[in-house]
Amino acid sequence: MDNWDTETRFWIVRRYHALESVVSVQREYRRTFGGNPPSRWTIMRLVNNFAEHGTVNRRPYHRNPSVRTEETIADVAAAIQNNPRVSTRSLSAQMGNPADGWFKLLTQEEGEYYNVPCADATQDLLNSNAEIITKETAGDAQVKGTEDLYAIKVLKKDVIIQDDDVECTMIEKRVLALGGKPPFLVQLLSCFQTLDRLFFVMENGGYLMFQIQQFGKFKEPVAVFYASEIAAGLFFLHSKGILYRDLKLDNILLDADGHVKIADFGMCKENIIGDKTTKTFCGTPDHIAPEIILYQPYGKSVDWWAYGVLLYEMLVGQPPFDGEDEEELFAAITDHSVSYPKSLSKEAKEACKGFLNEQPNKRLGCGATGEADVRIHPFFRRIDC
Repeated sequence: MDNWDTETRFWIVRRYHALESVVSVQREYRRTFGGNPPSRWTIMRLVNNFAEHGTVNRRPYHRNPSVRTEETIADVAAAIQNNPRVSTRSLSAQMGNPADGWFKLLTQEEGEYYNVPCADATQDLLNSNAEIITKETAGDAQVKGTEDLYAIKVLKKDVIIQDDDVECTMIEKRVLALGGKPPFLVQLLSCFQTLDRLFFVMENGGYLMFQIQQFGKFKEPVAVFYASEIAAGLFFLHSKGILYRDLKLDNILLDADGHVKIADFGMCKENIIGDKTTKTFCGTPDHIAPEIILYQPYGKSVDWWAYGVLLYEMLVGQPPFDGEDEEELFAAITDHSVSYPKSLSKEAKEACKGFLNEQPNKRLGCGATGEADVRIHPFFRRIDC
């Protein structure tokens, strides 16, 4: 990675956002540059580094006020409330005392290179300081006089309509706004709109992906801790008839105290209650369940499969399935070729096998007593469920 020039790194990031598949980026890298492509973790490190720091060069992977060199974020709430184009409910109830944080403001040149607008109505709305830095859809903003850093997700209405994502957007808003949620799901603090954009103001956090990148893999007690909180989030969604369908490291945030926050509900499916199923082919290739690949009807089983993939990644430090392209990857998933390191405990191995059972009706978490089966599994014996 150190031998790559900046242009090549930008190419990798741009192709990932265009293709939205690590395997596809690796395949295109071989055709374009020849030789071995960067690993999945390297690609995601570049992508997340750009999203968090606005650069493809190396930066510290932790939130440290001492490395902050950027400008001060303006008062987002005041800008919103004073803008006649916007209707919103007040953020004042969410405010606290001043605190430091870090963020990256793109320069005009960087924005043009990455095809991210850096001077438009969105920038005016946020008082010319809170920049949109991730895939033109998300950014961080710290409101003056508060101790919290907020995440702002921005969706362009014309793109939503063009991609036929109106219903997905409405589902995401409804899931974010659910009452009685456990603390392990991201909370919606406010939502508003301008003439051409939708805005979701949500809790912010670090990424579980960064912890994996730093440590390689987690010790079993750490994996148990994170896995139990993620499971609690899935229990709640499933109790409301909601399939998550996009469980992966990238969508797991960590709050200031190190607790899990499941984010990004744009792929959720509502009203899947009891034996009701759906057939939509969707998800992230590495985490797609066999029944989706085989175009079979599915229910909450696909979430527990993805949960098993995530658990394996936390314990082993790499995905359970791999392939040169999506065809090989899907073949590995349907053939169910998983190897388990000897370093895994018996309980961890049995948990992974249970969640990665190729038969949905026999998969851990999918039976008539699915939630109880997960809670009492020996892997979670040290957790008060």
